[in-house]
Amino acid sequence: MTHEREPFVGSRRQFLKYGAGSALGIGLTATGIPLFRGFACGVSAAPTTTPNLVTVRATVPVDPTARTLVVLQLGGGNDGLNTVIPYTDPLYAQLRPTISQRASAVLPLADGLALHPNLGGLHGIWDTGNLAVVEGVEYPTPNFSHFRGTEIWMTADDQNVGSLGWLGHALDHLSNHPALVAASLGVTTPRALVGMQPTNISLGGSLSGFTYRPVGRVDPGAVAAIYDYMDTVTPTTNRYKKLVTASHTIAQDAMAGVAKAASGYTPAATYPTSQLAAGLQTIAQLIHGGVGARVLYLATGGFDTHSNERSTHDGLMQTLGDGLAAFWKDISAHGHADSVALMTFSEFGRRPAENASRGTDHGSAAPLFVMGGAIKGGIYGVAPSLSNMNNGNLTVQHDFREVYAALLQNWLGFTESDILPYGPYQPVPLFAPSAPIAAPAPRPAPVLPPPAAPNPAPPSRPSGVTLPANVTGTPAPIPVLR
Repeated sequence: MTHEREPFVGSRRQFLKYGAGSALGIGLTATGIPLFRGFACGVSAAPTTTPNLVTVRATVPVDPTARTLVVLQLGGGNDGLNTVIPYTDPLYAQLRPTISQRASAVLPLADGLALHPNLGGLHGIWDTGNLAVVEGVEYPTPNFSHFRGTEIWMTADDQNVGSLGWLGHALDHLSNHPALVAASLGVTTPRALVGMQPTNISLGGSLSGFTYRPVGRVDPGAVAAIYDYMDTVTPTTNRYKKLVTASHTIAQDAMAGVAKAASGYTPAATYPTSQLAAGLQTIAQLIHGGVGARVLYLATGGFDTHSNERSTHDGLMQTLGDGLAAFWKDISAHGHADSVALMTFSEFGRRPAENASRGTDHGSAAPLFVMGGAIKGGIYGVAPSLSNMNNGNLTVQHDFREVYAALLQNWLGFTESDILPYGPYQPVPLFAPSAPIAAPAPRPAPVLPPPAAPNPAPPSRPSGVTLPANVTGTPAPIPVLR
């Protein structure tokens, strides 16, 4: 038996029925391209005392040729120790008897560090001086939960449950921004892009198929009818009306920008056949299309390697390195390398010692990458100490907000103290000329709790590795930025 879709009629009952689920949550289709929906999170997060949700302090003008920040999330907790490898430290192989990489196979960088053998694409970018490796990145007292750890990185708030994303909050400060000031690839808007203003869209596939199509039981034309009806029953001064109307306008304008970006682009590189590579190609297409986006966001997963890590992580590194190499070649050939910076992050690292399942459990500090034509390539920090650890975890060298501060202040042109909580933070000199940098104020070394079950190996099974006699639990001092 088939059911006819209920047609939209302009009654208050129907507006509430469809409007709450569609107009205020213009969202995603299961098989099509997702629509603008980031503002829905902004509504729910906004305090009721805000006088005007779409008019916050906007002080940073937008330049149509402005720089773009690309954020690549490695979901699951990437094993930093097998990504940027301290291959000259004998403790590395002792702590990881079955999952360590052979010293003869790694790709040397400097200072006893090397890239995973499958990151040859990134090693080529390193050779051109356009790749920075920031070592020991985390926050003072790491959280080993995927959910809370991800939230902390996305809100830059490790003390409270934050409501706004660090990038969304930054974009709230833009004035006269284009419709497509930020975009994410995926089925949901990442928390990092949630701000007080409707400034971002979610893209879930190829740009050529991007359409303004609501979900649910709403027929074509219903969205326009909803807005028309809202105009007749809602006072002009209503703040939620302003928010929804602005969001509707942004979605329509963004469609035009995306359509423009979809035409006239020919990739200058052959991308691998992976979902990550396809996403990076879409981002390159948006950049080349000149849509004016300041932030583009992409997430990939699979990095939670509790068991049989070697083969899984090897594949992840191949996908990552090959995808980023194609992206770099593409944007460089199109003349965009100097206006793009890409940062990777993961919610936490892994513990140095492998477990009984030939994997690694949730850990603390890990390296991240920043690449771009304006990047001062090199290693920021030192090789992680495997003899002076903090309760079996690597010590923190850089608060992740020091990287954020560099991207916000020295790349996007914001004032980091207006955006990042509990600052100020000393920006990592990723974009600065070679010059000594003052040491940040000393921070007491945190005492890390052991990960909660099921992350460690159960007591009933043997430990995966015996710690060498010279490994202690004394935290190492936080080194000065290099």
